[in-house]
Amino acid sequence: MEPVARLLVVADLLPPGAGEACRDALDLRARRGDDLASVRLVDAASVRGGLLVPEADETCLLASDLPGLQAQGEGGWTVEPEGEAGRALLAAGVLLDGGGAVVWPGRLGTELTPEAVTGALAAYADAVAAVGLEQPVLPVRLRGPVAARPRLRRAALDAIDRLRRRGLPLRVGPVELPPEVDLPAVGDLLVALLRLHLEGHEPTLRVPATGEAWMDAAAHVFAGDPVTPERVTRLAEAWAALPDADAARARLRRLLDEAPRTAALRALRDVPSKRREAGDASPVPRAAGVLGPASTWQDAAARFSQAFRPTMFMVPTWQCELRCTYCTIPKQAGREMTPATAERAVDLLLSSHAEALTLHFFGGEPMENWPVVQHAIAYGLEQAGQLGRDLDFRITTNGFSLDEARLDWLASRPVAFQLSLDGDAEVQHLQRPGREPGWDSYAHSPATHARAVLDRGFAVDAIMVVSEKAVDRLVDSFFHLAGLGFRRIQLNYAMGRIWSPEGSAAFGRELFRLGLELQRRWADGSCEALLVNLGESLREVRTNDHVTVDWDGHVYGSTSFLYTPALAKGNLLGHLDEGHGFDHYAFGSYDKDHVTRFSFREKVVKNNTDVGSAMTTFVRWMRDQGWTGPQVVGG
Repeated sequence: MEPVARLLVVADLLPPGAGEACRDALDLRARRGDDLASVRLVDAASVRGGLLVPEADETCLLASDLPGLQAQGEGGWTVEPEGEAGRALLAAGVLLDGGGAVVWPGRLGTELTPEAVTGALAAYADAVAAVGLEQPVLPVRLRGPVAARPRLRRAALDAIDRLRRRGLPLRVGPVELPPEVDLPAVGDLLVALLRLHLEGHEPTLRVPATGEAWMDAAAHVFAGDPVTPERVTRLAEAWAALPDADAARARLRRLLDEAPRTAALRALRDVPSKRREAGDASPVPRAAGVLGPASTWQDAAARFSQAFRPTMFMVPTWQCELRCTYCTIPKQAGREMTPATAERAVDLLLSSHAEALTLHFFGGEPMENWPVVQHAIAYGLEQAGQLGRDLDFRITTNGFSLDEARLDWLASRPVAFQLSLDGDAEVQHLQRPGREPGWDSYAHSPATHARAVLDRGFAVDAIMVVSEKAVDRLVDSFFHLAGLGFRRIQLNYAMGRIWSPEGSAAFGRELFRLGLELQRRWADGSCEALLVNLGESLREVRTNDHVTVDWDGHVYGSTSFLYTPALAKGNLLGHLDEGHGFDHYAFGSYDKDHVTRFSFREKVVKNNTDVGSAMTTFVRWMRDQGWTGPQVVGG
């Protein structure tokens, strides 16, 4: 059959035999009737003026990062393949250039995406496998634009991981770092290579000596030998011993801190279920060898598998404009985070090997220290861009310090809000009076700022706390918030205080009354607000069990130290000065009950658990009825 399209391949830049194998595979599939392209093999001498020039009937290429390639694409040279296999192959351009994979958009002039990288490498592996090669060669060489653009670099590594997890036979070629490589590339790559090691491969790393102490230390530790947890640990120790005690040294330490452990947790997470069912779980024993006894890492593995977007809390200040009757946080003046500490906290979060991360400002009232919040966001976005991380922000605020100028500044950044408002003016004054006599806490609350926030397009959760003082106003308060335009409302009960049996019973009754009223209003279309609790995990005691950095740089395993400072030591994980990375704290060996044990006194926890059981019973009942939101009930 006539090929749908022809591909241009620079053959002498491919590994030996790879170009011919790709061509033969495509021709074989074409003869079988597959809608695939034929291949024209050329050499680098055919490239004129730094451009790959196609013939008239050629509509795609597999090409390197040659100068001017993007300009060629801007001329409108595009690909319109036919057939599923053709689309997969032509989705992106891939060159395996002696040392490894270099990736360019298949539809030239467009932005490369992780999906395009994955599709291109998968198509290449399928093509090579089709002609009977047992081990497709997918080595990696970080060079050119892939090394310079962190998101593309991470996408290429992730694509190879996905191919490996698909069970495709894979031989890992030697990996070579270019002299201009940046620190994040080393961290990302070492974790990827450690994962391959845990699956039985022996990946090697060649690091050029550049005269830079950190690069020369890596060249000495690896020297072309296989990348193993022991060698990565040796490199971490070598980097920690470097004499230049500055921010770069701290970043070096965090970069490799827990890298073997992170790789082991990823290997355990990524063992495909089909392979487990077939009895092939090869990473498990090797990962256990890195992690130690299962009792010390099972909870960490569970947290790791659920952490699709790890979050870190930051406490810029303990101070607040309100004196909520149910809040147990001591409002101590002088506990104000400095910009320097905020930067180190951001650096801690960005040392995570996760691509997408969230920084959550908490307190106290974080907006009371607006200069630090503003600085942390600006610094975080700058550093995330350099490191190839996707960083966004959340702010839990009472709204007192919001104004037009601050909202305008935040609106141009990836910021979401949790706005605290307990009900109408009467309920707000009852539960959340101002710090100073005469302050109107409702007039300065999110009720006043709702329109300004929502009109700017912020993602918003309204947080409504129910205390025993106003439990009989629960239903009215919820619909007051809904009437202000909030479409996502989270309902919390006041924790840290002892509820009476009568108050607890009233809380349960009011919840079920709310459920019936929600069902009625969702059905007739008069309410569009969603009760966030209906989509959450069921926990009697609600806690923020995330890594939290306090104003002075101490690192905790949750925000509970704020509510009961006397128990804070039990939740203390360390200090920023120790130089650990984020994964060290986020996926450490503490067990799943540690937050509850060190949140409140045992008597309070037992009482609050009984109150919380009313909420879990209510959520189960709503789910059983199918009443989870207006889009369900209202049809």
